[in-house]
Amino acid sequence: MQDRSLDRQPLLQPRPEGTDDSTLPPTPEATPTKRRILLAGLKLFAERGYHATSIRDIAAGAGVQSASLYSHFASKEAILAELVLIGHDEHHRDLLSALLGSGVEPRQQLVALVGAHVRGHCRYPTLAVVANHEMAQLSEEALAPAAAIRRHSEAILLELLTRGEQQGAFRLVQLDATRVAIATMGSSVATWYPTYRDLFTPDQLADAYATLALRMVGADEAVS
Repeated sequence: MQDRSLDRQPLLQPRPEGTDDSTLPPTPEATPTKRRILLAGLKLFAERGYHATSIRDIAAGAGVQSASLYSHFASKEAILAELVLIGHDEHHRDLLSALLGSGVEPRQQLVALVGAHVRGHCRYPTLAVVANHEMAQLSEEALAPAAAIRRHSEAILLELLTRGEQQGAFRLVQLDATRVAIATMGSSVATWYPTYRDLFTPDQLADAYATLALRMVGADEAVS
């Protein structure tokens, strides 16, 4: 059985001053109250999990009455769904920006893609853990917007690996297994980076993981 203690431990250390605004990307469309609710929900979902968190807990964390909270979100599920969507949308934007800023050669694109993947999970680790681990608590309807973005993000990596192999830049042992390995290798950073952030910068991790990804795709062995 897999030990899940590492997944939760870094997120069980809330800042003593309370909810940290930097744990969530900017949300220009959200009112200050709505953002406080999202931040409180994020903090509590990370520390306790979705089912152990109540609407009353979130309202108290946001400094609002439950009735006021319901004017912004119809349910606890709606708060989680919004957080999951924000996390997936931010990640997707990072991937697209990285690809646009890289060259056309598959190896360059993989380095850029993996770098963006890792840096994003370093930048918003709490959001990444909640978005990935608690998304299973959502109904199919509530999850649908984020799920569509997630599928497109997965397709970006799949297309890159397929094209790289076709062009002779990569030599893959198994396409789907390699795609999943690269994706999960990067996303797992969110579970431990908050504890060890003094040992690595996001750029150092991005470079290290990009090197590992190139080895995983057999870039050194492939013949261009």
